[in-house]
Parts: sequence; C-alpha cells; structure tokens
Amino acid sequence: MVIIPMRPKDAPILPRMPLRLDQMLRQYAAVPLALQGALADVFDVPALDVSVADGDVRMGVAGTGRSGRLLPVSPNRFVSPDVDGLQAEFQRDAWGDVAGLVLKLGDARAYYLQP
Repeated sequence: MVIIPMRPKDAPILPRMPLRLDQMLRQYAAVPLALQGALADVFDVPALDVSVADGDVRMGVAGTGRSGRLLPVSPNRFVSPDVDGLQAEFQRDAWGDVAGLVLKLGDARAYYLQP
C-alpha cells in the first residue's frame, strides 16, 4: 500500500513557478558516465544558481555571478538560447516544490538536487 501525503489545508496554492526566487542546486555525482554522455566533459559544473526575476528564469554556475536566460517550453521544462539544444527540466515533489533539475543535451543527462 502506498500512502500519498496530502497538502495541508492551510497551505497556500501558488502559481507553478519553476523555483523560489533564489535556489542553488548541487550536481548528483553518482550518475554513471554513460548516462552523462557529452555533458560529462562539456558541462561538469558542481553547482548551479537558478533564479526568477521579473518573470525571467535565469541559470548560471554558482559563485560566478553570471547567468543565462532560460526560455519556457512547458511549466517544468525550459531551453537555453545560449547553449544549442540544452534543456532544463525541473523535478517536483508531491507538493509541487522543486526537488531537482535534469539538464539534457541530446542523449546526455546531468542531475542536480536541492542541498
């Protein structure tokens, strides 16, 4: 039997923004190199800063102060106009909060989790 937690009655229902205003996601290092594919060499970033400001979602390498814009494709999936073919898909928990991020470039995957 599987028990699915319910949202508390007093919890506000918020719009499905991809993230809170500022979050840092850390790379999940246990992903096999075969699954990381091209991202293992090209996109080996230990942590990402993701932010939402004025309706724009931005992502960049943590600690650099630089970020690039992500364009929405669906409520959880975005594409990067700066890196050709790079997709960012936000993973949500049962309450709709962001729990992680999957970066996709072709068949390659990089996984990032909340610290």
